[in-house]
Amino acid sequence: MTSSFARKLLLKTLAGLRHGSLKLIDGAETYQFGDPQSDLRASIAVHDERFFSRVLYGGEDGAGDAYMAGLWSSPDLVSVIRLAIRNLSHLQKGNSAMSWLSRLVHRLRHLRRANSLEGSRRNIHEHYDLSNEFFRLFLDENMVYSSAVFDTPGTTLADAQIEKIDRLCRKLSLERGDQVLEIGTGWGAFALHAAGRYGCRVTTTTISRRQFEYSRELFAKSGEPGSRITLLLEDYRHLKGRFDHIVSIEMFEAVGLEHYDDFFGACDRLLTADGSMAMQTITMNERQFAAYHKSSDWIQRRIFPGSELASICEILGSLARSTGMSLVGLEDIGMHYAQTLAEWRRRFLARTGAVRQLGFDEPFLRMWDYYLAYCEGGFRERYVSDVQLVLSRTGRVPPGRACPAPRRVTTAT
Repeated sequence: MTSSFARKLLLKTLAGLRHGSLKLIDGAETYQFGDPQSDLRASIAVHDERFFSRVLYGGEDGAGDAYMAGLWSSPDLVSVIRLAIRNLSHLQKGNSAMSWLSRLVHRLRHLRRANSLEGSRRNIHEHYDLSNEFFRLFLDENMVYSSAVFDTPGTTLADAQIEKIDRLCRKLSLERGDQVLEIGTGWGAFALHAAGRYGCRVTTTTISRRQFEYSRELFAKSGEPGSRITLLLEDYRHLKGRFDHIVSIEMFEAVGLEHYDDFFGACDRLLTADGSMAMQTITMNERQFAAYHKSSDWIQRRIFPGSELASICEILGSLARSTGMSLVGLEDIGMHYAQTLAEWRRRFLARTGAVRQLGFDEPFLRMWDYYLAYCEGGFRERYVSDVQLVLSRTGRVPPGRACPAPRRVTTAT
């Protein structure tokens, strides 16, 4: 198909936009689509005619890859993503016939990324083992790579991450001497906080070699709190012991629907009779989950191989099938994630020179810029969210320290 024909078909699809306003600049030509009076306005500059065929044939995936290739840009990438989400049903209908083959190919590739024991290690390695130095460039000082909770206006990213961690501790009413299991160590922030502030005995496990090495060094130089932490390089399916509490912070996205029962069954087996669990996980809009589960997206292909966002409905079904646990608490912190991502992206874009010095090229830089903006747009439009769940084997909320009521987060749109 010629680029001129692809251009014609894509412009015809864009003419059907109804929510928001899009300005597309293609050389000397400027096109306006949607509602010019809308409060959501986005702008795209096309730098190469291949943009049109990439998007027409590839849909969402094609748009991301075209951005990586430098075929288009935008002064406000988050607004472009938000506009696409608001018009998602129209855009999918408009190019479904043209992009079916690429969607099928990407889906088959995703299915090969199953989260078996070996597959999980391979999938985790491809993202989290990029480079500790790379993640240090844009994360907070404690290297926390999950949504923060900005409890008050003006809160720094570092303080918001501590609040998130402590919020989970308070929801479990952690006390000195409690045996706590963390599934998904990250770079060690939760384990060190629970051991240091609450005096818990923490066993924490990861399957990322880079995170394991970083955390081992961190705990070794952390004195008494570090001595209360046992660090493992082990899959959750092979863990042993009995614990008063389990914590998992945004590790669940690496489990996948086919392994929900494996995961929760393992947690149930590892908890004491009156034990409780807190987990934080990114969720997909329930209306979209069935279609999402049967497909694959740009994030799964380019950023998190083998990943899958969670379904609350499917979690509840798995708990009923494979555990004696009940859901006793749920807090939605999705808008906090939008703010977290905005801060990560700001810090990332300010350090692109340092990213290049680590050996990463321009397509990689644009990929991560698109990834962070893509996710922020999804959270701002409530297409995806993030929740903290509290699960209990007794069916009761853990007694003790109360968690403050969630505050509404106001962020610039």
